[in-house]
Amino acid sequence: GVVLLKLVNKLAPAHQQKINDSKFGYRQMENIGNYFKSCLAIGLQPLDLFDTPDLYDEKNMNLVINNIHVLAQYVAKADDYKGPTIKDTRQVKTLFSASIIETSLDLLSGPSSSSSSSPSTSSLPPTSSSVSIPV
Repeated sequence: GVVLLKLVNKLAPAHQQKINDSKFGYRQMENIGNYFKSCLAIGLQPLDLFDTPDLYDEKNMNLVINNIHVLAQYVAKADDYKGPTIKDTRQVKTLFSASIIETSLDLLSGPSSSSSSSPSTSSLPPTSSSVSIPV
């Protein structure tokens, strides 16, 4: 949330929102809400946004990434923007989805043991605590 809010505050200084550096969850979720307010103020549509748990609880990171792509496309259309652009987001494969695919393939091709009927914990996917995304 902090990173996204800093980004949108740079992009739209007229719509700056307060950034909370607190470790409390409700303050972190407030940052995400402030990010939404700024996105709507600069012209993004409500359908372009994700839900707070999509980022905070890592429920659906693909929606978060999609929102970033929509924001990038919106910024690229500004007359005074001269920075890099994302050409075609339909073909983008995210690191998040790539890691899910890798983990799934690892589970399918993981070591098999004929002496034990229970799956090996070494072939289980990483827990959500192993993925670190600043909020």
